[in-house]
Amino acid sequence: MKPKTIIWFDWLFWISLVLGLVSLAVSWPTLAADLEGDPDLQTIGIGAVIGFVAVGNSISILLWFFTSQKASNVARWIYSVLAGFGVLAAFVDWDIMSMLEIVLGLILAAMSLATIIVLFLPPSNAWFRNRGVGGPEDIKAFE
Repeated sequence: MKPKTIIWFDWLFWISLVLGLVSLAVSWPTLAADLEGDPDLQTIGIGAVIGFVAVGNSISILLWFFTSQKASNVARWIYSVLAGFGVLAAFVDWDIMSMLEIVLGLILAAMSLATIIVLFLPPSNAWFRNRGVGGPEDIKAFE
């Protein structure tokens, strides 16, 4: 049985994935204008941007699967490092972002940071140590 910390990770992960897509939709007009206005970026094209987003989300979902469903400690660390980079990226280019984009970015950064934290709380550590078998069902995290 999963500890509540891993269940929290699941919820935070999926909500942040959906919110990330909402954030992309909000910033799409700016992104499209940047692609059209810069000759160097025109070669990339909108299709490539959609492809990058799809590949990035696929990698995130794959890491979620191995972290949450298979109790892979390696996947937990890879996810945490990549999510940490995502948190840092939230603080870049504020001068060209709208207030809504900044707020969404900060919310996403906070959620990513929360996913990292819950993955390293004691119930999660015990669950990963036991490779998802047995573990701390009696620990009442977040209650």
